[in-house]
Amino acid sequence: DASSEELVIESIRSRYRFQPIRMDPTLSPVLSEYDDEYLPYGEESGYNFFDDENGPRGDIDENHEEIEQAGVSAVEKHDLSSTEKKDEILPRIQTTNSASSWKFKPRITTSFMEPPRIKSLVKHNANAANERRIPTEASNGTSITDQLTMLSHQLEHMESQIYKLNDSVKFNINSPKQVAKVLFGEDGVNESTNKDVLEAMASAGNEMAACIFKFRKLSRDYKRELKRVEQEKRGDKKNDYYGNLAKLHAAEANKLSSGLGAEPQGYGDKCIRTSASFQVYQTVGDEESGEQSTDSVSQDISVNGAQTKPHRPRREPLLLIDASAYIFRSYYAIPPLHRSDGTPTGALHGFCRMLQNLLLKRLMKGDRPRVVLAFDSGGPNFRHGIYPDYKANRGPCPEDLLPQFALVREAAEAFGVVQVEAVGFEADDVIATLTRKALEEGVDVDILSGDKDLMQLITPQGHEPCVHMVDPMHFDRVSHDDVISKWGVSSDKLGDLLALAGDSSDNIPGVPGIGPKTAALLINEYGSLLKVIEQAHKIKQRKRRESILENSNNVLLFRQLVALNDDVPMDSLSLPPSYESVSNLRMSSFDPNRLTEFYNRMELKTCKEQLQQRLRANWVDFKAPPTPSEYDGVPF
Repeated sequence: DASSEELVIESIRSRYRFQPIRMDPTLSPVLSEYDDEYLPYGEESGYNFFDDENGPRGDIDENHEEIEQAGVSAVEKHDLSSTEKKDEILPRIQTTNSASSWKFKPRITTSFMEPPRIKSLVKHNANAANERRIPTEASNGTSITDQLTMLSHQLEHMESQIYKLNDSVKFNINSPKQVAKVLFGEDGVNESTNKDVLEAMASAGNEMAACIFKFRKLSRDYKRELKRVEQEKRGDKKNDYYGNLAKLHAAEANKLSSGLGAEPQGYGDKCIRTSASFQVYQTVGDEESGEQSTDSVSQDISVNGAQTKPHRPRREPLLLIDASAYIFRSYYAIPPLHRSDGTPTGALHGFCRMLQNLLLKRLMKGDRPRVVLAFDSGGPNFRHGIYPDYKANRGPCPEDLLPQFALVREAAEAFGVVQVEAVGFEADDVIATLTRKALEEGVDVDILSGDKDLMQLITPQGHEPCVHMVDPMHFDRVSHDDVISKWGVSSDKLGDLLALAGDSSDNIPGVPGIGPKTAALLINEYGSLLKVIEQAHKIKQRKRRESILENSNNVLLFRQLVALNDDVPMDSLSLPPSYESVSNLRMSSFDPNRLTEFYNRMELKTCKEQLQQRLRANWVDFKAPPTPSEYDGVPF
């Protein structure tokens, strides 16, 4: 009964050292009223009160006897070690009953209020003692210290709650159409279920909308934590694009040289092998950048008796940034900020922080990276002529964002980044055109964007030169394998998939009744979108077959909309006057005074402080290189 439980717990509390901890009621259905009580340390916290084989340890035998006596008196002289009474009195404390021992294993974890270690509670085992000295994470109330596991459990719990509210009928919570059907009924399948709609419905008392809103938030947190864990396993650093890129190139060089007995020196453009038998490199001056790059001299090498082409050293990739998309991302991610005169600067602040995290470390070394910002020209483009409803579902640009586009361009000039746009084309088309030109010149390309349309440009593994995407949040690299894992098709078939399944962000409806998974199955089965349309009469599912046959003309139109135009006329691009080739598109010399003056004018204190800290930590004088006229009169 309850009084017996209280006596047993009180007896335990009186003898051992304790800590405050919140217990999970789902794990302790009987003792949930002791939510904020003090409980002893157990095995999970680093202390082991009982040996696995010999029962209670000698240094606390008297404590065991005291507990047992208290339990015996509490249950009218019944033996505490009996299975029946233990199950009745101590359901929260896991016990095992054998001929010679029973275990006391409270399922708890330590909190940050950990009491000092006690010598009598430490086994005379060097390995165990060392393990106990490792600090443990703070308790989250569910006996789980792993953040990823905790989020996974919370997602499962929220998913079961949603299904329970839907009369135990399961549906795809990640599908906007199925969520709309649950919230609005059969007639509301095309209703929006974005964050604002769910939040408004939840505040009005709709429990289903509140649970879906929370489920989506947990899903985002889970994906973010999963990325962090994967990044930590790889040894990459957050917001260190060039540092992680150097590690990647060094790893590739080490992997190649390990089989040939040659050790690479440095990484990136400076990865030159010391073994002459491996490959001969010729150093060529780069007049535009003021640096030296390495171009290989054609010379075959012998690997295991087979003639092989020499490995091309990794040159610095051309980094193309989807500036327009990042401006919107910054606008919605950062709270509204304003200058003292009322000028909005929230999106500008986020954009400058991104550029500083990305470039400042290299700029401090005096480098001039290959970086280009691609902008939308504004107004209608050629896709509106093909399909007037293209992006018609998007509202007008927020009023407080409009003046920030010009400020972002000023910030890019202060950094010295090349800016490119083309009238009548989107930033995606500019990026596709520059990517094609760079590949023709033998330069790798990294695209900093989260736009799925640009995944069509990613090259398969082993392709030289190569194209990757970089996540703008954590600078994680997105490879061809990641595209297949996410969409189920290769990058060159992603346009076919988007034409079939549609793209709600661009108001491309696709084929009714076909989502991304079904589209991937059809494309993998028949080979391409055209073959799917040609052999649609062979599809077994009647609704799927009829839907494709009825919308075959529209699908071909949608395919034109999702395709990237990689042949924008060069005279339409706003390239710098000194442009010669894509491989020579580099930042201008960094002038910290110019950037500091811009920050002062925009009142971006955080960005300015970050810049000043870097400047103070670096003794290099960042004065711009002298012009030829400044050499006049110098005797040498």
